[in-house]
Amino acid sequence: MKNLMILPLTYLLLTAPSASSFESVSFKKDKIVFYTPQLLNKKFFAMDFGFVTKKFIPSFDYAFNAFAAFFIAEESYTTNAELRAGELGFKGGVYLPTQPWVPLFLQLSFGYAKTALHERPWFGKNDQSVRRDTMFLLEGGALYQYKIVIFRFIYQINNQSYLTRKTFFSIGANF
Repeated sequence: MKNLMILPLTYLLLTAPSASSFESVSFKKDKIVFYTPQLLNKKFFAMDFGFVTKKFIPSFDYAFNAFAAFFIAEESYTTNAELRAGELGFKGGVYLPTQPWVPLFLQLSFGYAKTALHERPWFGKNDQSVRRDTMFLLEGGALYQYKIVIFRFIYQINNQSYLTRKTFFSIGANF
């Protein structure tokens, strides 16, 4: 009985797609956009727009994507309804396919942004700026692609104390 279970598993291992089939799950187009809506992320929204390139590691026979993106974001400050933090910056990283038969990717990225903490930012004046800083960020997460639509979950670490949100859910497209 034990041998009967080993035979199908051996067959699956021997006929499994090679690592070069990772090319089939990589992003096909060269532009990518993500929207992080307030509906999915309480008191936060963001927009990313970037470019994707195909890369290949011949020694591992592994295809992946590298990207560069610009982003803008706003977070409502948690202790005061009048304060809002804004970010404007760029990031770069890689989308690594995890399996050759499922379009599930691991995202690793790093970035730089200028941030500002303002009181009533839409109607206030520049002198109502509470704080302006430089932000460095590191992100890790997962993406799932269905045709051109991409669903993304990201965990972010940054050096700003007033940006309290660490996890983000986004919807995007590859076009």
